[in-house]
Amino acid sequence: MAYKNFKVETDADGIALVTWDIPGRSMNVLDETTITELEAIVKQTSADAAVKGVVVTSGKEAFSAGADLSMLEGMNRRYADLLKAKGEVAANQMLFDESRKSSLVFRAIETSGGLLRSTGSHLAGRSN
Repeated sequence: MAYKNFKVETDADGIALVTWDIPGRSMNVLDETTITELEAIVKQTSADAAVKGVVVTSGKEAFSAGADLSMLEGMNRRYADLLKAKGEVAANQMLFDESRKSSLVFRAIETSGGLLRSTGSHLAGRSN
């Protein structure tokens, strides 16, 4: 599968190298596309019996600059709109669901890989 923000290559030993390199940006940021693609990559590599481990690295000098501010602004607007329309419980549920997406991706890498470690420039997962 082709991704916009990632390149996935699996070597002969079954190690999938996932390179995060958002085109046209000087830094990688967590945006909606990145979160959606990471979720798909986790599903793809977890389902592939040939993949024994996953390394997530950056094609940039730094791993990530953090969250995309325009994505956070959009979440804030959606929260305010939902708060007005449906109340606090619905608005809080939307925030929970949105934040859960990004944490699920890294949790899935951890549980499917058996080991997850961060070294500042990449995350590595390895199964037994």
